[in-house]
Amino acid sequence: MREKLLTYDIVMSDETTIQCNKEEGRKASSNSYFWLHRNGPCEGAPVILFQYTRTRAGENARKFLDGFSGYLITDYADKLNIPMFSQPPISVDPIYIGILQFLVITS
Repeated sequence: MREKLLTYDIVMSDETTIQCNKEEGRKASSNSYFWLHRNGPCEGAPVILFQYTRTRAGENARKFLDGFSGYLITDYADKLNIPMFSQPPISVDPIYIGILQFLVITS
């Protein structure tokens, strides 16, 4: 399903914090992240994927979006926390519209 999602021109991604109370090697109060990734609403049948990550490290986003070339719609793209938006091999042109960021990603 991930491979199918990455073939679309538009991918929307958002994350929220969660706590996993019984995760090996971590305190119950530690934040983890639950991501939702989906294709654009006008691009055929919906592809909606959920992803769990222990951290918000940029490497998580880089791995998930590896091979994607198109428009990424997100409400968060901090170049310090998610370096994939500012480092090769992916180049990005941010276009700010309201609070959303539309990012053109070419790999």
